[in-house]
Amino acid sequence: SDEAYVKRLGDELEAKFQELNPNTVAAVFAETIVGATSGCTPAVSGYFKTMREVCDRHGALFVLDEIMCGMGRTGKMHAWQWEGLTSPPDIQLNGKGLAGGYAPLAAVLISDKVANVFFNGSRAFINGYTYQLHAVGCRAALEVLKVMKDESLVEQCNQRGLFLEKTLKMQLDDHPHVGDIRGRGLFWSVEFVKNKQTKEMYPSNVSFVDTIAKECILRGVALYPGSKGTFDGTTGDHIVIAPPFTITEQEIILLVDTLKGSIDIVLNSASELS
Repeated sequence: SDEAYVKRLGDELEAKFQELNPNTVAAVFAETIVGATSGCTPAVSGYFKTMREVCDRHGALFVLDEIMCGMGRTGKMHAWQWEGLTSPPDIQLNGKGLAGGYAPLAAVLISDKVANVFFNGSRAFINGYTYQLHAVGCRAALEVLKVMKDESLVEQCNQRGLFLEKTLKMQLDDHPHVGDIRGRGLFWSVEFVKNKQTKEMYPSNVSFVDTIAKECILRGVALYPGSKGTFDGTTGDHIVIAPPFTITEQEIILLVDTLKGSIDIVLNSASELS
């Protein structure tokens, strides 16, 4: 069961703390929904709550990377809000959607627990780099956040995401070379397999997903070809679907139709792939 699996993972993390000596572990890092490397993979229900409990028990910081999956992309402002956590992570990384692509900007969010260490100490955080606090980037982010709020784009992202999930699964769930469809909100991935029954992956020297992405581009749809190695670090192909929050249902249908058509074109043109 999911509960038994989560308990086993929690026990594994606890064992690792004990192996290393809990006093030497500063933090645990995780990506709330793993993006590029494994293709929009959400954690099993209860996982992050359990990981947080282990960290709190030993005084380690709980750090979540939401560079890809945050800022409304999953249908909530922060992806961890789906995970049943009673409080935010101690440190959270944000980027990409923070300024909507109009300016390069990222941010590190810290909890009161972390902030109070500085306030009660030197009150200084010595961490500067050349483009830190860039006025243009910050202004772009403020305007993006205003538009997201005024137009209820996070809520719309959730609703459109449900439609995207339904459309993807209706069109591709039974496809003989689709091994999995996973994600949340407007952050989804389709994983490709050579054999649906055995889940055998395409060899690493076959540029299957890259060819599909190029075919989609030729037909007017830009998708994100995932890193090779989704499955075991060497093999495994996936493609990420992360459209703008303003996408319409008709555009979602067009997107999925284009993806399905591109998959079929690639398979029909290369007999060794089918």
